[in-house]
Amino acid sequence: MHRRAFLGLTAVVVLALVVAGVSSHASGHPQESLPRVGMLTPAPSATAKPAWDAFREAMKELGYVEGKTVAYEYRSAEGQPERLPPLAAELTKL
Repeated sequence: MHRRAFLGLTAVVVLALVVAGVSSHASGHPQESLPRVGMLTPAPSATAKPAWDAFREAMKELGYVEGKTVAYEYRSAEGQPERLPPLAAELTKL
């Protein structure tokens, strides 16, 4: 997978999961002590790590510190796209 496509897909999935998390809190579900951001990628974890690290760093610059003001949940399909739907379902249940 090309790097640009990978980063684009990762960003879209992260954004979708953030929106899903916000809407679940708005719908009356009890709020966790920290907001959670689900990060899902089709790429292997080792390939995704630099993008995840960059995302965490950018969020930190905006005031979101992992473990203090936000919690991240990471999932990787490890290069097996058929694993994406169950992993996404797992993240939305957290």
